[in-house]
Amino acid sequence: MNSLFETNHARELLPCFDEPNFRSVFKLQLWLQNDFASKGYVALSNTQGKKQSWSEALSIWTFDASPPIPTYLFTVTVGKFKSVCQFRHEIEKEICIWRFLFYDGWERTALEVINSMTLYQHGMMDYLLIDPSARLHLLVVPSKLNGMENFGLLNVKEAVSLWDMRDKDKHFL
Repeated sequence: MNSLFETNHARELLPCFDEPNFRSVFKLQLWLQNDFASKGYVALSNTQGKKQSWSEALSIWTFDASPPIPTYLFTVTVGKFKSVCQFRHEIEKEICIWRFLFYDGWERTALEVINSMTLYQHGMMDYLLIDPSARLHLLVVPSKLNGMENFGLLNVKEAVSLWDMRDKDKHFL
């Protein structure tokens, strides 16, 4: 399950105005039951989440409150994902790239993407004096869209030529 909250789809879940100045704080709690409560499933959103398992049939994910954001930047995703994460001291942030659990051989590519993201973020902070408050997490999924600019969890279209390198000596950038 993955939300692509373009304005028309966001309205299906919550009141949404196509106006960037109208902002809301989101404090999300997901109650996942049955198969979705199993260890293999991960819930992701705009902010850091924590899982609490109550039983084999119920897990509750509680997410930190978001800063005020337009409703169409809110996102929620549930699936069988694994991640490659790295804390980067240069920018004092952790960068994570999430992908479906069943894919293998993409970890090296993810680390190259993290290196490139770090350089870009460092440049924004040093030269443009911009320090975005959003966390740097990417969710790589099959999609008709090239990407979705959600706050703190960017959805990126899966492209075989980029993500299926199987750790060969290829370079991302």
